[in-house]
Amino acid sequence: MFTKLLISLLSLSTFTAHTLASDTHYVNTKTLKVRLAPTSKSAHLYSLYKGHKVKVYEIKNSWARISEYTKTAQWVHEDYLTQLDSAKTKKKIEKVQVIEKPIPVIEKKPKEKTIVKEPEPQTIIEEDIPEDISMEAMLLETISKSDDYERYKSTFTSVSQRLFKNETCRLKDFKRSNGWMEISDGELYFIYCGKIKKQNKIFLNVSTGETFKKTY
Repeated sequence: MFTKLLISLLSLSTFTAHTLASDTHYVNTKTLKVRLAPTSKSAHLYSLYKGHKVKVYEIKNSWARISEYTKTAQWVHEDYLTQLDSAKTKKKIEKVQVIEKPIPVIEKKPKEKTIVKEPEPQTIIEEDIPEDISMEAMLLETISKSDDYERYKSTFTSVSQRLFKNETCRLKDFKRSNGWMEISDGELYFIYCGKIKKQNKIFLNVSTGETFKKTY
């Protein structure tokens, strides 16, 4: 008897969690940052605003995933979501088509037919939030896994963006090594940009922010 009761309670708990994770929610704070991973230290992708409607696919450690599993992960903190909505909020957020139909203006001319003019309908559509994130956002998430990232976060970020923009290094180069790797002396870090060969090894001096290659 006790076993059957326990199984029933576990099944009910699983069903409730799944239901909550698939419900429509609304942002209940002025601005809400969307991040690449369920942590406040993860890269900031873009922001949502109060009243925006989202669909929650998963709840993990108080973070809600609002992107489909086939797309790049996008997370927000569940404390800033609510299932409540109002007509006023809904009107601001949903894409709507507003058609104005004013009273017809009738122009009368002698010995001519009556002409009725109506202004053309106006369409107002709110700007879409991008369905996926940029390559640069994925770059920031990748270099966040570098050795001593918290200590040299600013240097790693600026140097990596420069190398990425001038096409010296590609995103897959950073992903291959999980960002910058430390050399034993503590001031030099490196990454391979291209095939894993000595001549493709780029060094970074975190004290000066300079990058260089060695001649072998």
